[in-house]
Amino acid sequence: LVIGGALVLMGLSLWQALAVIVMGNLFWLLTGLLAVPGPAAGAPSEVITRTLYGVRGNRVNNAVTGWLISVCYFALNLAAAATAAFSLVGDTGLPVNTTVKALVVVLIAALTLAISVYGHAAIVRLYPPITLALTAVFAVLAVAVLRHTDFGYVPERPLSGHALWATVLAGVALIAPGPLSYTTSADFSRYLPRATPPRAVAS
Repeated sequence: LVIGGALVLMGLSLWQALAVIVMGNLFWLLTGLLAVPGPAAGAPSEVITRTLYGVRGNRVNNAVTGWLISVCYFALNLAAAATAAFSLVGDTGLPVNTTVKALVVVLIAALTLAISVYGHAAIVRLYPPITLALTAVFAVLAVAVLRHTDFGYVPERPLSGHALWATVLAGVALIAPGPLSYTTSADFSRYLPRATPPRAVAS
């Protein structure tokens, strides 16, 4: 919702914004390629990348990119979850003061860390109920959004030429960091059987 709205506010029409979203999400193909060594190596991405950078170079890579991405990813997730939780708490009639906010943030962080500590088996077990819940939420949200969507929307001053291409590239740059941040994609694929074909892993 935020990215789609931002693309329209940047001056793109609805269909131009949808095209940019598709282009930006094509970068998931690179994430799939990074996941290919997972089944054969059976090791996390941070270990597999030793073959690319060497042992010492890999330490630098993980210390900079790996650590930064992990911390930023956790911080963004925590911020988004906390913001949503503050709204839900406020809807119940409870005061959303500093104490309540601190308790909410600690609870979200504790749940997130607990799931990660229990590891892959716990995550796989939690996937079905989480998937069903999110599917229901997204279905309700999609109906609400589609009811108010103007499929014929065109900006008052449609972009063209260099301005259009600059906006398109900016839009792709806004979306691409999502898939490109998953440099640890082999962490997920390493649980697949060793005989899994690379094409199946990448797709």
